[in-house]
Amino acid sequence: MNWEKQRKQLRSGKYTITDMLNHSDNFITYKAEDREGNLFVVKTLSDRLLASPNREDFKNKLLAEGAKLSEFKNHSNIVKVEEFFLENDTVCV
Repeated sequence: MNWEKQRKQLRSGKYTITDMLNHSDNFITYKAEDREGNLFVVKTLSDRLLASPNREDFKNKLLAEGAKLSEFKNHSNIVKVEEFFLENDTVCV
């Protein structure tokens, strides 16, 4: 799902996608900022996985990854997950 060309707003405008950082076979990562200008990375499933017959499994795995990573709030070697959510049936971590 190519959001960076739209300056897509997520979470009712809490985050705005400003650029695509990486696109692989499995995931797309975007640069985003919140209303205060703080920078974030948003990870989503690639279009290939979203079109897969196993799409729900992939969505559930990415949600589980977000949940697991969010447990590590202060670990210096693990990325901090601010939140994970569904946006129009797309998982965002």
